[in-house]
Amino acid sequence: MSGTEEIRWVTLGYVMGAFGLKGEMRVRSLTERPDGIFDHPVWWLFNPKQKTRQEMRLGSGRLHGKGVVATLAGVTTREAVQALFGTEIQVPRSMLPDGGDDPGVDGIWADLIGCQVVEVDGTELGRVVEMMATGANDVLIVRGGPEGEKLLPYIEEVVVELDLDRQIIKVKLMEGM
Repeated sequence: MSGTEEIRWVTLGYVMGAFGLKGEMRVRSLTERPDGIFDHPVWWLFNPKQKTRQEMRLGSGRLHGKGVVATLAGVTTREAVQALFGTEIQVPRSMLPDGGDDPGVDGIWADLIGCQVVEVDGTELGRVVEMMATGANDVLIVRGGPEGEKLLPYIEEVVVELDLDRQIIKVKLMEGM
């Protein structure tokens, strides 16, 4: 990567708060497998209010209930974790796998988050804010449109066109959607 290329950051999760007293944190993982976030030993914590990004090394991580708990090197108190509340856990897009034709690879999920979703007739439905694995197929969670939140299956019958360069997903809604 040359010094003039802009880094494309991908959000893998969010710091949700402290877990205990010794620097552990609850994390909302956006990766297909919740523990997939631990595949990345270095996290960049982005504070959206201050527009700052800080590089941190993952200390440890584990599944806990339906979520994940992690520690970061140098973050050893509950107060230090609370100061990170709401930060986005990011990595450069270049550190994610290409994904090829496998829609279940985190790299592909990361590429879909933020895309504008429109029906084939041009009606805007919102933006992909999250992905969800259901077992049968992945689901796009779309918010910000006039009809509120929509859950759209990520299948060929619904997703008719995917333009990642323009960040647009064209869909054909099935009856009842």
